[in-house]
Amino acid sequence: MVIPPSYMNCLSLPVGFIKQHIQENKGMATLRFSGESWPVKLLSYTQTRKILSGYTHDTRVFFTTGWTAFARETHMRMGNLCVFELIDRDDVVFQVSNFSSAGKEPIPID
Repeated sequence: MVIPPSYMNCLSLPVGFIKQHIQENKGMATLRFSGESWPVKLLSYTQTRKILSGYTHDTRVFFTTGWTAFARETHMRMGNLCVFELIDRDDVVFQVSNFSSAGKEPIPID
């Protein structure tokens, strides 16, 4: 995923991926980068919206507490391409790869 400006304090995760690979009751994840690890809180948020045929429930999951420290300490920049590889489903551990934005001046997240 490409890191946009709106993700300075938290990062939204793809719902389909979360539903398929992460157990509902998990509240923490670990992000690994360059031999180091950061604990990051997983926050689940469900919004109920009225639609023509009734109601729909949209669930979103975010990296919250710990995300800003991870982004700052790994020199994450808006516009970078980041790959989050789930390497442990039980303990929710992601190996993170961070690729700088080619041809653009990255903007620091912190």
